[in-house]
Amino acid sequence: MNNIDTFEHLERVWIQDLKQSLPNVDIVLIGNKTDKDSSFRQVSIEQSKALCEKHNLSHYMEVSALMNTGVKELVEHLSERLLQKHDAELNEYKDSDGGGSLSDMTPLASRST
Repeated sequence: MNNIDTFEHLERVWIQDLKQSLPNVDIVLIGNKTDKDSSFRQVSIEQSKALCEKHNLSHYMEVSALMNTGVKELVEHLSERLLQKHDAELNEYKDSDGGGSLSDMTPLASRST
């Protein structure tokens, strides 16, 4: 939000690197430092949302770690997304071979997606 160079680098490099390395990963764009005076803002909410739409990023949120605003909502959103993805993968696994055993599954923490 407060550094246009970082925002532009995000589009030129980071998003592409993530999508190449982890093609199935959900990417969430987070604008930090909402506690800063608005005169410091270099990236608008509209620009951020347009970037998300252009690159099919899953979500955009703004937070202030300093003031602890939006952080709880961010953690809740990420947790819910992880649970949804895990449940979908579990259902896919169950459907693929008649149910199998949960002990046959790769633990969630060791997955790359």
